[in-house]
Amino acid sequence: MEKGLLRWSKGGLRVEIAPEAMAISAFRKIWNADRTSSKDKAIQELSTLYFMYDPRSDYQFETDEAERLRLIKEQTGMPSNWQPSKLFLEAIPVIKYLTNCTSARILESNRKNVERLRVMLDNMNLDALDEDKKAQVAINICKAIDSMADLSVKIANSEREIYKDVEEHASKYSAKANTTIGDMGLKGLFNEQV
Repeated sequence: MEKGLLRWSKGGLRVEIAPEAMAISAFRKIWNADRTSSKDKAIQELSTLYFMYDPRSDYQFETDEAERLRLIKEQTGMPSNWQPSKLFLEAIPVIKYLTNCTSARILESNRKNVERLRVMLDNMNLDALDEDKKAQVAINICKAIDSMADLSVKIANSEREIYKDVEEHASKYSAKANTTIGDMGLKGLFNEQV
């Protein structure tokens, strides 16, 4: 099983909420707001936070957040009319902060750039060019495709390293559940009374 406050349990085929996640105000508020014994709504919202923002999520390939949310809603059985609650919105910067590492930010930038290049190549119309320029454009397209393939391998390798980096980053803070991390940018993240 992976480490982390919100984590994918491949064996259980579900998102697990680590007990120490309840030390984080934003997550605890979502949990406590669900007054049912099953906690289905809380689990659904915390799972959505994981799928949307954790670099280890299988949905991170989708660079457009609106489309990513649509896919998550569709593929996890969420109601199509579900809208993020105020508490969910307040938890977004917290999970981004807790899973944020330099390599994850670089990977996200690279994914977006590869997607832009892919769209540009898909929309390119060589028929609009004269014969002399077609040959040069074809060479440039081949170079771009080769670069994208090379970058794809590098991104895949980076993703594996990021999983380790994010787990280390998150565990650093979950181990300090009895202290605040105000010095690190989110005052009151821990120990806020709800």
